[in-house]
Amino acid sequence: MKFLGFGGRIFIDKIIILELLVVSIAIFVIGWFLNKDDPLFLKSEYQIINLLAVVLSLYYGFSGGLTFVLILSFAYLLFYKPFPYIQLLQNLLFVRLCPKILLIANTTLYPTLSIALSTLSLHLKHYLSSYVLPLPAIYIFPKPSLKH
Repeated sequence: MKFLGFGGRIFIDKIIILELLVVSIAIFVIGWFLNKDDPLFLKSEYQIINLLAVVLSLYYGFSGGLTFVLILSFAYLLFYKPFPYIQLLQNLLFVRLCPKILLIANTTLYPTLSIALSTLSLHLKHYLSSYVLPLPAIYIFPKPSLKH
C-alpha cells in the first residue's frame, strides 16, 4: 500500500493479524470480567492498554501497533460513551514513537556496545595471558593439605 506516493508496500502476515486479534480479545474479555464499567482499564491509575500498545509496537513494528490501535478504537466505540479521544491519541503516540526508538537503539547503541565489549574481551585476554596463566598451577589451584 502506498500512502500519498510515499513508502513501499506495507504487508502484515495473516498470523500477525490473528495474534493481534487474540491478544486484543483476551484483554477485552479479562477486562470485562474484572470490571464491566471499565473493561479497557481507562479509568485506572495506569492504563494497561498503553503498556500493551508499547509492547506490541516494539514487537511487531509500526504496522502491527497500528493494527492494534484500530482494533482498540473499535472497542472504544463499543464500550465507551463519549469516545475517549485522549487515550486513542496516547496509544497512537506510543505506537509511532516506540519503533523509532528501537530503530535508533539498533543503529547507534548496539554497535557501540559491541565495540566496547570486544575491546573489553581483548583486554581481559591480555590480562589473563600476561598475569594469571604464567603462574604455576599450584598457586592458582592449591592442593588440599591435611596440615591446614
